[in-house]
Amino acid sequence: PSPFGPGGLRIRSSYLLQAMDNHGGEDEMVHQDEQVVQSWLKVKRSAPSYTQGPKGKPLHMSKEQHMEPAKEVIKGPNELAKGEEKWMSEGGWFDAYPGEQYAQNTVDGVAAFDQIIRECEEKGWRRWADNGPHGFHPADWFAGNYPVGGMQDGKAAHHWTRISDWSGAIQLFPAPVEDHEQTHVGRVYQGGLSNYYMVEALQAIALRPKLAKSLFIRCDCQRGIYVVRTYVNGVWNFVVVDDFIPVDPRGKPLTCFSEYFPFAVWATILEKAQAKIHFSYENLNGGYAEDAIADITGGAAGRFLVGAVDSSRLFLYMQALQGECLWIGRVREKACEAHGVALARHTPYCVHRVVDWEGRGFVQLMCGAALPQDGALNMSIPHGLWARFPERTAQGFIWLGFEDFHMYFHTCIEARLVNSDPRSTAAPLIPRRLPDMVPPWVPKRGIYEELSAFRDGEDENGKEVPDRVFRPGRSPACFVRVMEAPCEVTVVFSQGNKRMDSGRKGEARWGPMAAVRLNCFQRKSGSDEAYQFVCASNWLPRRDASVSVKCAQTGILLVHCQIGAGPVQTISRAIFRAYGTGKIGMTAAEVGEVPGDVPPEPEPAVIPWSLYSADKISAPVEWDEQEGVGRPTLVWAEEQGGNVQAYARETGDMRRLAKEEQDVCSVQ
Repeated sequence: PSPFGPGGLRIRSSYLLQAMDNHGGEDEMVHQDEQVVQSWLKVKRSAPSYTQGPKGKPLHMSKEQHMEPAKEVIKGPNELAKGEEKWMSEGGWFDAYPGEQYAQNTVDGVAAFDQIIRECEEKGWRRWADNGPHGFHPADWFAGNYPVGGMQDGKAAHHWTRISDWSGAIQLFPAPVEDHEQTHVGRVYQGGLSNYYMVEALQAIALRPKLAKSLFIRCDCQRGIYVVRTYVNGVWNFVVVDDFIPVDPRGKPLTCFSEYFPFAVWATILEKAQAKIHFSYENLNGGYAEDAIADITGGAAGRFLVGAVDSSRLFLYMQALQGECLWIGRVREKACEAHGVALARHTPYCVHRVVDWEGRGFVQLMCGAALPQDGALNMSIPHGLWARFPERTAQGFIWLGFEDFHMYFHTCIEARLVNSDPRSTAAPLIPRRLPDMVPPWVPKRGIYEELSAFRDGEDENGKEVPDRVFRPGRSPACFVRVMEAPCEVTVVFSQGNKRMDSGRKGEARWGPMAAVRLNCFQRKSGSDEAYQFVCASNWLPRRDASVSVKCAQTGILLVHCQIGAGPVQTISRAIFRAYGTGKIGMTAAEVGEVPGDVPPEPEPAVIPWSLYSADKISAPVEWDEQEGVGRPTLVWAEEQGGNVQAYARETGDMRRLAKEEQDVCSVQ
């Protein structure tokens, strides 16, 4: 169910998503039993209480110790500050219970896969085609099934073909090398769509092989059945797709594809799953890489200007968080031109490692180009650094001194994997945190999640109600109670997925959304109305905004949404998500303007744990229609161009041939 479903749900929750014991030799899933008693939340925790062993590692505990529950009581709404309970009940928000979403999503996906397999066996189908009532057909290349002058002047794909027709040795991912752990799954190339932003997201995910594999619940490459996990409107869902893809007259795929295509098809299938969710391939044109990563992994994403942060500070920041973050670098073109440094444009550079070697900082990047371009900056890289790690230039990897990275890269897109299976997020051969940093959330405690949704800004027909939508002067906010310290807290604000809404109506509408900036404040101790500013998020006209802080003490945070001026200034549907490495509670609210800032305390209890506000802008960034477009590689059939009758005839033939193929398989 979606958080935008029936209202009236008033369940407070703070649950342990998943925990893992790496040091005991076995992965363990730790669950919670939860009960809501009136306005109080009593949590019966079955999480193990670790004790320190040699070198600070937690000791493995027996099953008897794991099963001993520890009862705790969390303060209810009547103990919150004055006014918070009123906002919760009158602001149009309802608190959604996240539940065991990830695990339940896996169970549902496996059940759907087993049902399709049984259907194929009963009907004698050699391969499966997605021809059901909610299937994704060749006609779905365009939004609304027919060209209306939208994508690439209304021209259609030349024809569609099955990936399984190209080779009998198809698999999802390339086979790992036997002599070391698999550290990546290859480069991803842009196809005929203007969705470079999604190629960036997939390239970053390719550096986490376990994360990429966790996105597929089940698959049968020979039958062409793929069950893909995705995150939509605050809920984990699964999508079932087949292996039909559009190609150009030369037989080249118009979708994105892995460098090992057609023997490794993971990137092509993930893109098709996103196209099915948004009802057409055309609806994927243009966008922000942050939103694509959030849709695929459920994480929290943002961006910061590399030059706005001191080089030494940025190195320590990225070195500390590289085990739980994905980074995508975008080239500073003017600096490259001024110094004659040839770095590839319209090519993703994804950070793989940040290491300290012989007293200097270095960063390893994966270049998404077929021929990696390093601008001759790797000439000063020590030979021992190349020999220490298994990746090579032929695989797309380059090394740069961190000073060069700081000079020749302009923007860094960051994604925090707060909502994925912890077993899949760890980067190979990378320590989780530095020894002197705050203990990591895996495997020690797990992640707590809170979720609240707002849907009162629309009527029953999906139209905005002017008196109930959020707008400048009537902005949403949330209070986050930190009940354990030290604790890292990440808050994400998401608007309704308008790209999906337009696809449902048969339209392809890539456009701006309300520009929202999250301002995080810390409630000053001993006061109910005094707040101290901590940090802010980006201020972009995109769907999501996020902010992260580190809390040294328990207390209350206020996260306020500031809606800026722009072509869109209303929000009719919204979701607040909060994640904490310790126990947290969240109450969504409605406030007006940004609260007044008070002088900072000598030793602040809350500090920024993200660099999104390093640029210190005072107005929202203007929407750029070329954001995330890139350079599509596309060859169209001359005879196809914009002919609606020919396109309709071709797509009808494709559906008929797919049905005839199933009938022939049944006879055989």
